[in-house]
Amino acid sequence: MQIVTECLIGWNTKTQTGRVGVLGKPLAWSRTDEEQARKTLHAHWQIWIEYFNDCREALFSHDEEERKKARDTFIQYVDSVISASYPDYTVAHVCEVGKETTPILRTQP
Repeated sequence: MQIVTECLIGWNTKTQTGRVGVLGKPLAWSRTDEEQARKTLHAHWQIWIEYFNDCREALFSHDEEERKKARDTFIQYVDSVISASYPDYTVAHVCEVGKETTPILRTQP
């Protein structure tokens, strides 16, 4: 959880201050850990982000042009901080009927 707190969220646990993380600059945060019925832990995070209210108000503005601009800006930001890439690989499944290996998934870079 330290990596999530310090690297992704941007919270310095020693000085109790925030720097810009993937969500923006955190002003404060809270985390609650819970155990599910299957004995697995999970966490709920509440993070206060500087200027988030401005973003939220623009996304839900009565002015359609302001909403569109806010949405486009938000999407551009999310695309700049979150991405996924996978190496070229093939997942093979052994067919029980013909006992042959059949590629079922291929990805390209």
